[in-house]
Order: sequence, then structure tokens, then C-alpha cells
Amino acid sequence: MINLMKDKNTIEFFNYLNSKKKICIVCKGLLDGPIPQNYDIYIGIKQSITILPQKDVLVMNDLEGIFGLENDFKNIKYIILPNKPHCKYNPSSEARDKVFAYLKHFGFKGKVILFELFTNKKPNKNLFIPGKVVNSAEVILEFLNHCQNKNKFNIDVYGWYSSLEDNQDITRKIVFAEVPASFRPDFLSYMNRTYKDKLKHNDKIWKYYLSHYQLNKGTHQENLQNLRKQILDKNNELKITFKTKIF
Repeated sequence: MINLMKDKNTIEFFNYLNSKKKICIVCKGLLDGPIPQNYDIYIGIKQSITILPQKDVLVMNDLEGIFGLENDFKNIKYIILPNKPHCKYNPSSEARDKVFAYLKHFGFKGKVILFELFTNKKPNKNLFIPGKVVNSAEVILEFLNHCQNKNKFNIDVYGWYSSLEDNQDITRKIVFAEVPASFRPDFLSYMNRTYKDKLKHNDKIWKYYLSHYQLNKGTHQENLQNLRKQILDKNNELKITFKTKIF
């Protein structure tokens, strides 16, 4: 699956993860309280990193995930990024190049950890290739599952499968992003496709997740509870706790 000895950034990142014990992962769903400040490492899924007290790791899967992070890039240590990120739902090298240009424009000084999506028919085998995942949060769990010290991890998750609605603090960062003119077409396309009716967009995604995991559709609460159970069952060698209630 992976030849760690051929990618120095990946080796460094796994060593970094292995040095941690108390791990915080935050997603874009609603929260029922502030994020505690007593973790060893803070991992933000897409723009959720904007609300973290410490910007350690950003996990992305598409070009659109850069918007809203303009004031945060300089504080982020690691960015996990597909070798061919999605742009308008399609993976491409051009999207990766645009991400790197955006990072440079906003003074990113950390390291990018490239990985290959399992859907890539011709992957770079020197990079980490996760198993079959359906979203960015599952990607970081794949990395954690491949750590030597995974039995020592205590992983707390906030805002994942907690609500159909997004956290409005995160949404405001995105829709009011100060985007350079050369990226405005991509930004406006993103706003049009995703934020014209975000609840409808999110509902479509949840239905896809339920279908992917062959879960019967029930009530809103049952759906999210079942998706959480699927994550726990799939990653049963990791100690994961969902810290946010279901809204």
C-alpha cells in the first residue's frame, strides 16, 4: 500500500503523528460547546481548521477547500492533500497546481503531504494510498490507522455527523473570503454549486454516504447515529470518541 522510505514528507508526518496521544479532529458540523485547549494535536477537516485554537493539520480533498483559509495558512504546520484534488467534482493535476499557487500567495510555510485517492487508476506508489474512503475525515483516520503507536491514541471528534446544518462560524469564513481576482471564477463557481442551498447540498451528501455504506434510511437522528457507528466499526483499532451530540 505504501513505501514510506520513498517520500520524506510522508515519513516526517507519520513520525509527527506517532509522537502524539491526545488527538482532536474537528469537522464542519454544529458544535455544542467550545473546543478544549488540552490536546497534543489539532486536525481540521477542510475549513473547520479556522475555529481551532491551534492550526496543526489541515485535511483537504478539493480545490474549493482553500477558500476561507486566507488568514490561517501561515499558521498551519501540515496540509494533507490528494495528488489530484477534485475541482468541480473532478480530480486533476491542475487543481493541485492551483492549490500550491494559493498557498504561496498567502505565505504558507508548512509542508504538504500528498496522498493518492483510491480512485486514481495510475497512482504515484511512493505516496500514501488510503483504503476506500468517502470523505476527508476518513482520510486522516486512514493515516492514524497506519501509525505504529495507534494503540496509544485517544481521538476525540467534534462536528462530524452531528447535524445536517454546517457550523455558521465556519460558513461565514467561507462565504466572506477575500479571494484574489485570479481565483474568483473558481470561488464563485463553488458558491453557486454548494452554497446556493447548502442544506440541500448536505442532504444529498448524507444520502450518498448512507448508500455507500448500504445503510437503511431512517430518521435524521438514526441516519447520523448509524454513520457514526459505521466509522467506529470500520476503525475498530482506534479509540475514537464522538464528543458532539447529534442535533
